[in-house]
Amino acid sequence: HTHDTHDTQQTAKSTVSTLLTHEAVNVVVMGLDARFQFFPSIWFWFVLTVYEGLLAGATYVNAFVMVSANAPQEHSEFCMGAAAFGGSIGIASAGGVAIAVNQGLRGVGGR
Repeated sequence: HTHDTHDTQQTAKSTVSTLLTHEAVNVVVMGLDARFQFFPSIWFWFVLTVYEGLLAGATYVNAFVMVSANAPQEHSEFCMGAAAFGGSIGIASAGGVAIAVNQGLRGVGGR
């Protein structure tokens, strides 16, 4: 049982790292396109947005796998709640940053 838990933890950690790398690449690509407008169609944005949503969902699920595998049984409910709260704070913060970045890009790009 311990070996299976360790394998699950390692797989989840590796998966989360890979997913976060893909999300970071998406941020760079979307930021560059917002500035230089190299995508020829809005459909590229739609596809990237769906892809980003799938990455985010997979990261969320794997993060919860890591929490459930690492948290002591008597604290698992609290740890899951704290992880969910942290995720919500991160999403809200990202929205605020996105507004500021959007305004900055519009000022730079003249749109």
